Amino acid sequence: MTSRKLTNVLIVLGILFLTLITYLIMIEVVYKDEYLKKDTTRTAAIETKVKRGTIFDRNGEILAYSEFDENGEQKRYYPFDNLYCHVIGRSNSLLEYKYNNVLLDNSPAKKYTDQKDIGNDLVLTIDHNLQKAAHDALKGYNGAIIVSNPKTGEIYAMVSNPDFTLEELEKGTTKATSQIPRVVQSRYSPGSTYKIVTAAALIESGNEDFERFDDGAFVIENTERTIANYGGASPDKTLELNEAFYTSSNVYFAAAAKKVGKKRMKDMAKEFLIGEKIDFDFSDSEVSTSTFCDTLTDELCPYSGIGQAKGQALTPLHINLITSTVANDGKMMQPHLVKEIKSGKNVVESTDEKIIAEPISERTANKIKGFMKNVVLYGTGRSVNKNFNYSKSVEICGKTGTAQNIGGKNDKDHALFTGFAPYDDPEICVTVVLEYVDNGKSGGSTAAPVAGKIINEYYKLKNKSE
Repeated sequence: MTSRKLTNVLIVLGILFLTLITYLIMIEVVYKDEYLKKDTTRTAAIETKVKRGTIFDRNGEILAYSEFDENGEQKRYYPFDNLYCHVIGRSNSLLEYKYNNVLLDNSPAKKYTDQKDIGNDLVLTIDHNLQKAAHDALKGYNGAIIVSNPKTGEIYAMVSNPDFTLEELEKGTTKATSQIPRVVQSRYSPGSTYKIVTAAALIESGNEDFERFDDGAFVIENTERTIANYGGASPDKTLELNEAFYTSSNVYFAAAAKKVGKKRMKDMAKEFLIGEKIDFDFSDSEVSTSTFCDTLTDELCPYSGIGQAKGQALTPLHINLITSTVANDGKMMQPHLVKEIKSGKNVVESTDEKIIAEPISERTANKIKGFMKNVVLYGTGRSVNKNFNYSKSVEICGKTGTAQNIGGKNDKDHALFTGFAPYDDPEICVTVVLEYVDNGKSGGSTAAPVAGKIINEYYKLKNKSE
């Protein structure tokens, strides 16, 4: 064999060796958990020897636990059943699935004996009492609520409706729509809540002094279409950004998007991670990616400014992240449900707080915080105070939204509210999405009072613990 042929053979062998090494590393590091979860034979065998770990809320309330019966079979119990069906899930979904190997203390190197072992426990960021409050506040509506800490990314409550019980699941009587964790999986037109992003694009591009005369209609160039204000409102005056924001002028924000331009609107969406996969405590397939309008034209760009462009769809989780970014001086935190992994009394792993994006400056965030405070003081979000009676010294900030659903359920709108409190030092962020509200209802009249009820309960619980 010539030296040249030998060299070629060695190169090929080298490439094959590197490919094998890469494959093994991918299995061990990247896909290890998936392979272990899919090894149902191993998992079933382990569950005869290892009692699955307990899941607690942040204050020690037991949310899920296991026991062995007299036949040595392990049974999983959910004391609050449907209250956590879209958080904890079951063996093949959500936290139970994602953390299956943690709860069973399962690893390829693990050796088992005839003595029963106990898996690791999960301590969640969820506050059980706040979870109950959010669940109660959503009664009578289909939709979703998420409550978080804007400074840490901790999720205090996460509910979706309709929900399901374990009995319904075992009998096979649950509807497919009941099994959807809407907070992370359903995508909605954000409506006027997206004006937070449009305002950010306006300020960050140096156009915060932009003014527009609002006569009740914005005409789309080269078409016969117009964008009107909600309810046909026509103030017939020139608006600047602050007043346009708290009155939620569609005319102003359609013109603002046109002023900024489609490229800047797309760039701003990307800065807020719209279109990017958000890492979360569920499997990737269970978390939807929010989308902007990839085919946005100059003529249709104004629709994106009011959150009604084709292809513009956000999860409640993402709306909450955008709102939290404003509350947290322009920093977007990693959202998470798991606070700690424990083995007995020992903490095996804690979730670190992590900044995942800084889409806007602190100055821009503070400007928008002021606008959002005025929404509640003077504008479309005043009814948030209908169910908030804890203290007048707590100033709530927010943004309402009413998203059209042409061709949806009787063309009924979705109602939205997203906000935080208190204004001067935000510690709670609430996002509410109510599906297909009655005609004539809006985000301000329906979703805002729901948010107010949850914020009120948060402060009551906080006062009790202090």
